[in-house]
Amino acid sequence: MNIQKSDDLKDKYFTAKTTLEEEKLLFNSKNRTPEIEKWAAYVKKNKAEIPSNLKDSVWNAIRNKEKKKRQKLIRFSGIAASVVLFLSVFIYNYTNKIKYKKNEALLNEALSMFPEENIVKKQQIFYEDNMVIVYLESK
Repeated sequence: MNIQKSDDLKDKYFTAKTTLEEEKLLFNSKNRTPEIEKWAAYVKKNKAEIPSNLKDSVWNAIRNKEKKKRQKLIRFSGIAASVVLFLSVFIYNYTNKIKYKKNEALLNEALSMFPEENIVKKQQIFYEDNMVIVYLESK
């Protein structure tokens, strides 16, 4: 390789514009300058080899990432289901409490329509339902 071509390749190499073939030609030529000689020794010494299992390790990393995403989704859906269950129980109890208070108010209103003398002080509950309570009179 002539000196002019060698200098052009050297300039391209230091500006990171060479191809792999040009780099091989530059480092393997017999007319190398001392500067290129040092770079050739450095490149040969620090040349990294591609691991043989690179493809497998990349795919394993991708699978692990997808697995973690699925685990997060499962955890989030479990938390969301727990919150929905808690809210539904809370709302159910709240509506039952409102119904009970409404029924109690209706009963008190109905009791207020009767004179107090007719209400027996000692009463036993015989039957109780949402709308009806039957008392037994004890003497």
